[in-house]
Amino acid sequence: SPEMKEIQREIDALAREKKIRIENQEFEKAVELRDNEEELRSKLEAEKEKWDQENSINEPSITEEDIAEVVSSMTGIPLNRIEEKESARLLNMAEELSTKI
Repeated sequence: SPEMKEIQREIDALAREKKIRIENQEFEKAVELRDNEEELRSKLEAEKEKWDQENSINEPSITEEDIAEVVSSMTGIPLNRIEEKESARLLNMAEELSTKI
């Protein structure tokens, strides 16, 4: 989001200025800049969480039923036949596993 980009730019600018202050041995100013940078990082994290929440609401959810319907329509196999084969396979799985172990 534009807000996150702006906050990141501010963080980058503070980091550059902090580095210069440290090189010039202006440690008090560097500590102040570090504190400001940490505040902005917290603000950025909050913006990211807000953005994630806003965008996850609009995200469509795909269920197993949706996938089964698509597979059924693409293969021409009725949905209930696919489910029957799957349940028969699962019922026999215990026997298959015991013979392999």
